[in-house]
Amino acid sequence: MRKYTLFASVLALIVGTSLLIGGPNDPNAPPDRSGVSSINQQPMALPAGFTVKDLKEQNDIKKELATATEHAVTKNHFDNLCNCLAKPDKDRVGSYKDRNVDTMNGRIDQINKAWKEKYNKDFDFDKAKVVFGD
Repeated sequence: MRKYTLFASVLALIVGTSLLIGGPNDPNAPPDRSGVSSINQQPMALPAGFTVKDLKEQNDIKKELATATEHAVTKNHFDNLCNCLAKPDKDRVGSYKDRNVDTMNGRIDQINKAWKEKYNKDFDFDKAKVVFGD
């Protein structure tokens, strides 16, 4: 069961990354909001009386997410991806860390092939610059 949960998590990360990086065809086109209520169209904000505490960690968080994403879509980097996890998750995934990752490498090849067919270039990005638009 853990194997399937881990595989589903990694696959979700890979697919989410490909969707995030792929983006819409026209970056200037407004998002389709026809099926969204007016409540959800409001910008996110904290409740009255709460303020954001600036811990100056935003860039560190972005860097870690970009690194984890890169490891998720790079062949033979499953061990590196495991190292990006928090301690409880590392412990839970630990028994899978040194396993054969041929199936995952095959999925990564499929993503790379589909990307190349669609965009006529290899799937490659410069970490946080592409993922977060920095």
